Amino acid sequence: MISSTQTNQPFVDNYVDSSIQVLRQAGHRITQVRIELLKALARRDTPISVEDLHELIGKDRCDLVTVYRCMATFEQHDLVVRSYRHSGTTIYERKQGPHQVYRVIDKITHEAHSIGAEDSERIRAAIDNVERLLRESGYSQVSHVLEFFAVQAPAVPDRTAGSVQIPAAP
Repeated sequence: MISSTQTNQPFVDNYVDSSIQVLRQAGHRITQVRIELLKALARRDTPISVEDLHELIGKDRCDLVTVYRCMATFEQHDLVVRSYRHSGTTIYERKQGPHQVYRVIDKITHEAHSIGAEDSERIRAAIDNVERLLRESGYSQVSHVLEFFAVQAPAVPDRTAGSVQIPAAP
């Protein structure tokens, strides 16, 4: 955890720099808008909609279509992960290593709560198995989108500080 006297600037710089390198190698121009979007994504721990990203970097910086195009380019080069809110709104977050972070998204508040590491590993193992079976059956470019949506009961303690733990199967 980062204390109040520390910043995550080295991480932000590393994500932005490595993303710029990937985009350059693919022949894309590195615009100020792309840099600002990458910085905004690097500072966030949760997914964000294109509309919210547009507002975050400043609506006067570019039009909404430019943000959509940039996110499509980032996704094409594996810099972001796309997912969806319960309402169907597309949301994006920075790619956080080789394994996707799985979350439960509250249907009411739209807050995303991470699923615990052990449970995420079990989910990943099941998905890896299905993807392997699909490739063995002749499919290519296999990918998946997996989202959990729920309404957090008022009696359940606030989960924003930690991760959701899935009870063991009976």
